[in-house]
Amino acid sequence: MKQILYIISIALMATIAFVSCNGTTSKTSPTESGIPNFIGTWHYETITQAVLGTASDTILYDYVNNPHEQQFYEVYTPDSIMTFYVIQNDTLMNKLRFRYTFRNDTLYMSHPDKPVQNVHVMNHTDSTLLIDYIRTYRDTIFYCTSTTRRSTLPEWKRGLCSIYDTYLGKCPESFTYKGKEYTPKTFAESLGINPDDYISLTSFTHHPFYTQMNIEIQDNWRNGLSYNLPLMEFMSVIDNAVNNGYTVAWGSDVSESGFTRDGIAVMPDADRGAELTGSDMARWTGLTAADKRKELTSRPLPEITVTQEMRQTAFDNWETTDDHGMLIYGIAKDQNGKEYYMVKNSWGTNNKYKGTWYASRPFVAYKTINILVHKDAVPKALLKKLGVK
Repeated sequence: MKQILYIISIALMATIAFVSCNGTTSKTSPTESGIPNFIGTWHYETITQAVLGTASDTILYDYVNNPHEQQFYEVYTPDSIMTFYVIQNDTLMNKLRFRYTFRNDTLYMSHPDKPVQNVHVMNHTDSTLLIDYIRTYRDTIFYCTSTTRRSTLPEWKRGLCSIYDTYLGKCPESFTYKGKEYTPKTFAESLGINPDDYISLTSFTHHPFYTQMNIEIQDNWRNGLSYNLPLMEFMSVIDNAVNNGYTVAWGSDVSESGFTRDGIAVMPDADRGAELTGSDMARWTGLTAADKRKELTSRPLPEITVTQEMRQTAFDNWETTDDHGMLIYGIAKDQNGKEYYMVKNSWGTNNKYKGTWYASRPFVAYKTINILVHKDAVPKALLKKLGVK
């Protein structure tokens, strides 16, 4: 049906291309009384079609609410030329040029390789056009209506890509990996990963628990949703995932002094830490921030007790920010039996633990923005509570 729609749309392109019935062209003044001002760019918002003369259901194509489908644009210029664009995900799929004219509420357009097309203008304003037309495809006659609206071509991405192409070279359409040739799509399919199998989780009190929420951070430009859990249940998902062999994609604040470049992420209790390091108060208060950080993270020390309220306050005050994405893949213990999450980071291997970070439970509880895990890594009782199948 998409192919049918595509062919119909190219054939009818409607809105504004016109050639008189005898094939001669005539220009129409946009200001002439009762004549729509077609000059500019128009975007197809909806198309309906039904088989003419039958009781078949009318099919509606909604392009506004389906932005990743092929989008149809028409650009009309005063020299009686209409250029028709087919664009998908900001990529130009097709481009055709027609001559147009308008007469007696009907748009006519011509193309060297196509019959003259005509479209009836049912209603119009300065910003919208409602049109209807009859089209034939594979011996079937369809009655169609369309709504178009003044718009602009999504040209910015092509302009940006042309800069990349100039300085970096054009992105290859295919590549070879381990002796086999792939396109980006076939490579993604070869991985066997189904995005629908994964679930995003978070824990904040400004939205109801056990519902989905939009985390209000700058990087969430897609307005992606996460299921909101109480902190203890949220942490239990991480444990359950790791203990059952699943990796956890971890989004976290890494701006805290307890997140070091040496592979440690902790939330030390500064007051108790100062006592246990043997430092007298005068020495402790005289240390620089960097020296305090080094002393509090150089060996296991007491950490703060994280509560749901503390976590929320830090988020509300912008003390917890969306900084970095990593992978939690295991649990380790230090010399005192204290557990840490083992984290794969992307900052290279030039640190004490050759690219691995050890994040304490208090740090993860306090500074996590959200996690992404396979649904099978979430306890079944909790999935049921969330209504996730």
